[in-house]
Amino acid sequence: MHPSRPADVVVEQFLSSLDAAASTVRQRRWAAADLIAYTRGRSLHRPTLAEALAPQNVADWLAHHDEQGTSLPGRRARAATARALEAYARERALLPADAGEQRVPLPAPVPVEVHVRRARRLLAVTTGAAPYAVHHQIWSRFTAHVHVLAATGATDAQLTGVRVKDLDLAAGVVRVAGVRHELPDVSRHVVERWLEVRTQVVRTLEGSDPLACWLRVHPGHDRRTGALAPAGLPISARGLRHSFTTVVGVLGTTVPGVGGVQSRDVRALGRDLDDARRPSPPTSLPTDADVDRPGEP
Repeated sequence: MHPSRPADVVVEQFLSSLDAAASTVRQRRWAAADLIAYTRGRSLHRPTLAEALAPQNVADWLAHHDEQGTSLPGRRARAATARALEAYARERALLPADAGEQRVPLPAPVPVEVHVRRARRLLAVTTGAAPYAVHHQIWSRFTAHVHVLAATGATDAQLTGVRVKDLDLAAGVVRVAGVRHELPDVSRHVVERWLEVRTQVVRTLEGSDPLACWLRVHPGHDRRTGALAPAGLPISARGLRHSFTTVVGVLGTTVPGVGGVQSRDVRALGRDLDDARRPSPPTSLPTDADVDRPGEP
């Protein structure tokens, strides 16, 4: 294909080739459209792909949005789209042979604040009974999820790959992405409770056990396809995160210091911070003095 091909034509082909979530495709679409519009405004004609992806043009486009006060997520989305579009074009020889390869820099993300003390408090709460507004099966999965997050520091995407066979509760061990992690006694009992509930859920499923550790406990619709997803099927990383956020929101209405906790806060408990020893889950609720105060890290 000739490198003078119109940019908008190649962008449509690029978008149709994406194997990604609908939200990612939408992001790529508006960001690419914005790049084309910016290039057209400078050249006053229908821009070619080479013109749109010219290193100076892309740099000026990103600088323009920086000057306009565009949000950091918006600028990062634009830079990522330019990088993905260039990679697509180079794989298919759609750019001139003498075009130098560029590496569009992604704007640095804002440092994320981690609330370890609040995560500890949440971990302690999970050893108790389910709140009135949370179904006991969801609570059982949530508490096991929280304890495994804290013990491993793994992401939800990594946790969805955990199979039942990766759990050796007699030895107090879980394997995530091939890495062995020890489970404290409290965490082991919480995970055992979830596995008992999991067995009950699988019995309602028509078909064989999917063997995944984390399952849906209620039927629902797939957000991407709209198809009915019965209880007993593996839950996605997005589903785990959504459940985490929902239950934490409920807890935040009754338990001080728990509202707003995110999974990254809990994962921090499973990492070596400042070469400190990995903390074990508390067996009792911290006092009010242990709750983060405004301005504390």
